[in-house]
Amino acid sequence: MYYYFLGCMVGTEQANIKMVKMVIRTKLDKEAYVNVYSPDRAVMEYKKKVKRLVNQPLLPGYLLIETECDLLPIADYFHKESRSSYGLVRYGDRSFYLKGSDKAFAEWIASQKGHITSSKIKVERNLETGRKITVISGPLKDLKGKIINIYKDTKVTVEIPFLDDVKRVNLPIEIIKDDAEV
Repeated sequence: MYYYFLGCMVGTEQANIKMVKMVIRTKLDKEAYVNVYSPDRAVMEYKKKVKRLVNQPLLPGYLLIETECDLLPIADYFHKESRSSYGLVRYGDRSFYLKGSDKAFAEWIASQKGHITSSKIKVERNLETGRKITVISGPLKDLKGKIINIYKDTKVTVEIPFLDDVKRVNLPIEIIKDDAEV
């Protein structure tokens, strides 16, 4: 499987998704496997003291292309077919397909179908700094960690071992559950 990023004008992502699929299927292979994502994430928005979950772009102005086709032969067509497309993103060695950690990141986005949801965690006892947690749903499911900070009853920072390192992740407070609630 090949993964690519296509740059485009912010706000034109949906129109460019259709264009990418059309170019690949007309220029390379009508039956080609192609998924194109405008990656987004669910975040808590606070307006006038009202909380609501909204989707925000994860990478504004970029589309992730997942396909079985090598797009090198048609790389120039994406920019030609749409004025709002800047074309495929290149590495310094002039290659287009993603490699290494970039490919791993793209595979993770594709495994989430382009939508990164909030993770729910289980807290042992009360919600307080230093408490151990377990992620019970979402993209980080089954990871364990501990609460580092609590911000004004709106979000927490959690340390989670991830990819041979300890990462800090911010989570909205309403997804926190203690043992009595789970």
